[in-house]
Amino acid sequence: MKKTIIFLVLFVFVAGIPGIMAATPSKTTVNLEQKKQDAAITAKVKLNLAADNLLKPHKIAVITKAGVVTLSGIVSSPEAINKAEELTKSVEGVKGVNNNLKTKAPKPLPPSKKDVKRLKGTRTE
Repeated sequence: MKKTIIFLVLFVFVAGIPGIMAATPSKTTVNLEQKKQDAAITAKVKLNLAADNLLKPHKIAVITKAGVVTLSGIVSSPEAINKAEELTKSVEGVKGVNNNLKTKAPKPLPPSKKDVKRLKGTRTE
């Protein structure tokens, strides 16, 4: 009788291990699922940015890791930086935003005719 009980306990224990192991997701499965979610977030963010008239002309890089989105690139104005961040935060699944967007310094205006005349008048030859 004792041997039968020991056998049953061992059988249940050994038979239960594969079931327990199958119920626990592996690291690979978790990583693969996270990568799928990150890819979906990246795609949605890029669609939102491309659909916005203020941001459409700009090339903005979007990278997502564990739900945190990093934006980088050059845009025309501080408003564009804020708009890109706002649109990114509105995407479901986004846990945070690293906004590394920069504005391009405006080109200096050419000198006016008045300035050119004034500068020509001060030339010493």
